[in-house]
Amino acid sequence: MKSLVIGSSLLLLGSTAWAESTNPADMPLEAQQRMYEIISEYNHCMTRSMAGEQSPEKSGQDYANEILQQCEAHLEGLKSHLAANNVADNLAAGMSNAFRARAARQLMTQTMNSMAAQQSMAAEIGGSQ
Repeated sequence: MKSLVIGSSLLLLGSTAWAESTNPADMPLEAQQRMYEIISEYNHCMTRSMAGEQSPEKSGQDYANEILQQCEAHLEGLKSHLAANNVADNLAAGMSNAFRARAARQLMTQTMNSMAAQQSMAAEIGGSQ
């Protein structure tokens, strides 16, 4: 009987702790709108940065790291906003990591394609002389 009471108490305590945190869809509308604004600002930062010209002295990885660092403040702002609205830490970190990973994949793809195009053009120019 004691184990049933203790088990029930632990279950209740665990569900109470779970109820204290929320997920982004349960945030107030204003908080959700701000979350989407932060995400939009991050996407805009990435798009604007990727549209810039890559310096020939930098490797593709250095170029990608520089852009990711330029936009990192937006992801930190997202995590702070979610934490302020009582979103579970693992959800906030997961969202931030998902946006970072997606941006990194897109950035590396674009960088590699750009480098390949530059090498192809250099080969054509070199071959036609």
